Amino acid sequence: MSSNKILNPIPAITEVDRIAAIQDPIIRNLQITQCYHELSAVLAERTRLSANWCTFATWASKQAGQTIRTEDLVRSLENILDTEPTVTRAIKNVVTTTHHIGGKRDLPENEKTVLEILNPFEAIDRADLPDRLHFIIDLFRCYQELKDLFEPPFTAEQVTAIKNGHLPDGRL
Repeated sequence: MSSNKILNPIPAITEVDRIAAIQDPIIRNLQITQCYHELSAVLAERTRLSANWCTFATWASKQAGQTIRTEDLVRSLENILDTEPTVTRAIKNVVTTTHHIGGKRDLPENEKTVLEILNPFEAIDRADLPDRLHFIIDLFRCYQELKDLFEPPFTAEQVTAIKNGHLPDGRL
């Protein structure tokens, strides 16, 4: 029994190679995210399963893109610093207390050290691979039933801009 339905095309290896060679990490991530979405659609059509590995990869790549563009970090830090003056006071208290109990470093050096310890990028760099993999697996378990997971990651206009190597307008 054959169907006349036209299936979505599978992204070609040359397309994947082209994307991998993009130097700009932001544009490369956007194109990777779109390619994962296209692969997810192809797999869903052919297997008749709604969620597949590429569905999660689309979501994860889009989340990674927010981190690459530092959107999530900037949003979080601005929110914390704007709404929580206690954070700034807490950092000052740690620095001052360290100095008062005999710390040998001067106050600016202690403040710099505290801020380095709290730097989320440093924390990511300190995390080991098995911990990161457990985090990713737990993330997939938590989000596998989200309806947004099955939506295209970008609008048609954004896809056009991305495929042309440009950063699109709007929320990514």
